[in-house]
Amino acid sequence: MAAIRKNLDAYDALNAAVTKAHAMSMMTYGNAGECFRCMSNALQDEYLWALGDLLSDAVAALRIIDGAQEQKGGAA
Repeated sequence: MAAIRKNLDAYDALNAAVTKAHAMSMMTYGNAGECFRCMSNALQDEYLWALGDLLSDAVAALRIIDGAQEQKGGAA
């Protein structure tokens, strides 16, 4: 039961991280990107750092999910 809960938590974390990262990335180009490009270099760095952190969270969640699948003997 704990393994199932861990896997569900990982899926939730993956969904949250990817959804947030997608929203943040949409604000960096096109018409929406004008605000991003008007930010100081330091703020742009912090924004992209936060985006990178979300993507790292997504990778960590994928590793948990992959590990759970390997323990069950299946591969996606």
